[in-house]
Amino acid sequence: MTYIPLSLGNGFLALFICIMESIIAGIVVTRTALPYEKPISPPDLIRIELGYGLIPLADKDKGEEFIELFRVTRYQLLEELKIMIPKIRIVDNMLLEANEYRILIKEEEAGRWMLKPDCFLCIDSGVVKEELPGEKVCEPVGGLSAIWVSADQREEAERLGYTVAAPITVIVSHLKEIISQRTGEFQKASE
Repeated sequence: MTYIPLSLGNGFLALFICIMESIIAGIVVTRTALPYEKPISPPDLIRIELGYGLIPLADKDKGEEFIELFRVTRYQLLEELKIMIPKIRIVDNMLLEANEYRILIKEEEAGRWMLKPDCFLCIDSGVVKEELPGEKVCEPVGGLSAIWVSADQREEAERLGYTVAAPITVIVSHLKEIISQRTGEFQKASE
């Protein structure tokens, strides 16, 4: 008989604690959902979207070089322009063409271009001795004449005076140029 009141007391205590936890959780959820509250996570300041054909550039095996280039670029911009660049988010976008990428700054498109992921972009810097065959384009950073060549033509292109860039380097250079033109939108390093 002495055990019955004790066990009933423990049951009521456990039920009371559960009810209180539910009430507190409800209050917390209600407060975070109020319309006048600031959003918990702000939109991405810099985002790079890749078409499905470019996703392998940023995958776990090959993506380390891509991510490292962005890290180095952030430090270069800090040194050169004295601005703080937030982390850059890289996502896929199935609405883009397969080999297309686009760069967004504060959710606004700042640039886009088409890549050939298995080729190198050879830019005519004005010292090219002989033209190589390939698909002619204007590169996205300065609008210079360029051509896409296969990997086996890379050394020949360098020998002829072309500036040769891998696809990931093209994206990083394009991003760097966009940020350089919009420095006022980023936090100064001294702040």
